[in-house]
Amino acid sequence: MIMRCQLVCHKNHVGVGDWYLAESWLISSNTYLSISDWSAKADKCLTYKRIKGIETAVIATNAPNSALPTDNTTDKFKMAWWAAAMYGFPFQWSDIWYSGGNNTLNYYASPANYGTFFTGDPIHNSGSTSNYRTTDTGMITVVGNGSSAGTGAFTPN
Repeated sequence: MIMRCQLVCHKNHVGVGDWYLAESWLISSNTYLSISDWSAKADKCLTYKRIKGIETAVIATNAPNSALPTDNTTDKFKMAWWAAAMYGFPFQWSDIWYSGGNNTLNYYASPANYGTFFTGDPIHNSGSTSNYRTTDTGMITVVGNGSSAGTGAFTPN
């Protein structure tokens, strides 16, 4: 009796329809992170979407068990949310344990309607401390120093 084995080839690369989770999106455990590192990562994710069809979702985090329903009023949340909006990426805010310590995942409504399409690519100025992208109805801005301050906003036309 001869037994034959059939090898199954598995895809070892990502492509159209695959997702990437970009963790520590500007804020990790309620701490500001490097803006220049973020802008390089974000631009790379946008390139992967355009070239390979890979989708990106992003998450920024508060300290353990500390994500609150009112966090969307903080500059850290606004910075991370608007940075996600700048790239058209789905965003979530949670605690660093991803709600594993308290089983609570808060809902945060979108801060504003910022248009229906982008009219240009993201622009990074001054070592990425000032970032913006225009839409059909205004401009998304993300500013900060990567260590102690930062925020995001939308300015209508």
